Amino acid sequence: MDDFVVDENGYVEYVIVNNSGQFVTVPWDATAFNFEKQIAVINIAPAVFQKIPTYTADKYPVFSEPQYRTTIYRSYGLTPRERAGLLPRLGRP
Repeated sequence: MDDFVVDENGYVEYVIVNNSGQFVTVPWDATAFNFEKQIAVINIAPAVFQKIPTYTADKYPVFSEPQYRTTIYRSYGLTPRERAGLLPRLGRP
């Protein structure tokens, strides 16, 4: 993991992975964390991962754009959640 993308309400929406100089957006829901080993696992076949849209530090996508969200989530076999229905993070009202 190289970075996180937080939405306008302070919720983590994506994890950013650097894959040989190309950045890959991973939905938070597609990651499984092992805090004991300090690793995150993305349960996706390598061939599928290689087909997910990438970008560089020179040109970031608009993470909140509905079409981008849908494309990224579907790449991982997920459906984007409605933002209004997200639970607040710990410590937030």
